[in-house]
Amino acid sequence: MLTLQLKKPGTPYWERPDLGLNREDVELQGREVRVRVHSLGSVPTPEATVVLRDRAGKIIATQKIDALPAPVDLYPKTTDIVLTLPEGTEAAGGTVEIDPDHRIEEITRLNNAVKL
Repeated sequence: MLTLQLKKPGTPYWERPDLGLNREDVELQGREVRVRVHSLGSVPTPEATVVLRDRAGKIIATQKIDALPAPVDLYPKTTDIVLTLPEGTEAAGGTVEIDPDHRIEEITRLNNAVKL
């Protein structure tokens, strides 16, 4: 028999923001990585950070994004950013990730990272 006990109630999913992206939202153009971030939850998102990691997992570029409204009117809410690759770095095999420090309690984190 297995007995579980709730330690602390979490925020209901319908009261959480959700930032997300997929492979089609990330485009490499020369030394720039263009990223479109979506707000997918039912509440506005707070400010967040988007990072670009190289193949080894080292952060090589970072960009803040402003808060986004929730798409409660059924129209997409997005923001576009550009991450610039420093000289001597390569994006191939790297990852773009939203909120790498996990500061936002989201509906899911499964849509927060994309491999390049």
